Amino acid sequence: ADMAWYAYGALVHNLKGRNTIICDNDLTSMSIIVMTVTSIFGTMLRVTTSGDEAVTTDVYHAFIACACFVVLGAPLGSLLLSRHNQRRLKYLFYVLAALQLLIFGVVKIRDDVVAWCVIGGSLCLVIFGITITNRSSYSLRRRKLEVETGKRVVGV
Repeated sequence: ADMAWYAYGALVHNLKGRNTIICDNDLTSMSIIVMTVTSIFGTMLRVTTSGDEAVTTDVYHAFIACACFVVLGAPLGSLLLSRHNQRRLKYLFYVLAALQLLIFGVVKIRDDVVAWCVIGGSLCLVIFGITITNRSSYSLRRRKLEVETGKRVVGV
């Protein structure tokens, strides 16, 4: 739900040519709120299940182990997510995502050609979407500056 919200804001809402464009930091903050709410409801639903589907003590141990990272990481992330660090954090995210995909492929996919083709096609689709979004964002910024200044803008 949180990624769907972010994708909608970045790829649909911001490209409709509205006067209000939601910046990346605000989209990230809103997706964190959506993630928090869905996590709380998911945890409540999971804890209230009984019978064969009941939560084991191993799940609680894993939950407690992860909670430390969330409690410390969320405030640290909000401190680091500033305009000054935004570009560096994006590049770090891209490197970590590529590394995660590579390690997953080596460990789980190995030599399954079909799976690698699906992943490659998905990556091409994502890169195409990012390219279209960046070009549209560039055109919107240029058009907005032209309207504000009343002059033709070259190279924003």
